[in-house]
Amino acid sequence: MSCIHARTKWVLTWEDGYYDNHEQPEASQKIAGYSYDGQSSRDSLGLAVAKMSLHVYSLGEGIVGKVATTGKHMWISTDKHVLDSCSLLEYSAGLLPQFSSGIRTIDVVPVVSRGVVHLGSLDIIVEDLMLVNNIKDYFFLIFKLL
Repeated sequence: MSCIHARTKWVLTWEDGYYDNHEQPEASQKIAGYSYDGQSSRDSLGLAVAKMSLHVYSLGEGIVGKVATTGKHMWISTDKHVLDSCSLLEYSAGLLPQFSSGIRTIDVVPVVSRGVVHLGSLDIIVEDLMLVNNIKDYFFLIFKLL
């Protein structure tokens, strides 16, 4: 995601993305069991990614906007029990469809020029600061070469 200026408000918009849609039997089972607010989620991961590409994040607001302005990453893992017991206010509108589709770990990493890299996994993954630092370093080098 990259930062653009819209009128008097800075926003983050989707710039590029990748989604590995190779279906694995266990991935389909993980997705099928998720629900939010009593309604079963039939959205595919592809639909969640498509929704994410259309979302506009205000700089400084929500998890993505805060990561971009504070420069501090957020690593969020959840499971079905946690998702079912959480209120909408705990997750920004941009993350909820991802968790509802079966994504169990989200990592939002700040990169050069108030942008972020947003990763997700169907598995619960323990926070890895080396990965976070490698992402930051990689994007710093790319922007330095431009």
